[in-house]
Amino acid sequence: MNNKFLTISITALILLGCASGSPKYSDVELREMQTRDFSTNNKVEVYKSVVNALQDEGFQLQLSDSAAGVLTAQSSEITPNKGKIARATVLTVLTNGLWALTLPGAEFGITNTISVSGNVTSIDKQTRVRLNFVHEQRNKENRLVKSDAIVDPKFYREVFIKIEKSLFLEQNL
Repeated sequence: MNNKFLTISITALILLGCASGSPKYSDVELREMQTRDFSTNNKVEVYKSVVNALQDEGFQLQLSDSAAGVLTAQSSEITPNKGKIARATVLTVLTNGLWALTLPGAEFGITNTISVSGNVTSIDKQTRVRLNFVHEQRNKENRLVKSDAIVDPKFYREVFIKIEKSLFLEQNL
């Protein structure tokens, strides 16, 4: 599984979240960012390319209906909380291991998940793909801590480049 894409995405989201004055996008701008037209009317071929590109990046399909042209997928990773781990280690050493008795079930990480929903539609001699990515953070009880739509044009450009490469492979192999 390729966790590099997920790690880079999460890092970019954290950095974007820290940046002040992040640009706001209108609904039309957001839809444009999330949509790409491919110059083929072979909807199934484009659909397979989207699925393959997502799977190449470590996403697992949750729902897939090629006839309707819809899909959902997720990719998750647990990010360790280094501060909590360090504190627990120090306290365990200082108390000759007694602190370790309080650790079962302790929360030392957050689960970061990137979810995507998409649709693939034939329009005249083209096929249109729209993907919507969301970054979620969940605690150890699987409760949602934070959820943000990914609204980074560079992120979507990179995703669509991967789909274009996958489509090339689909058409030529």
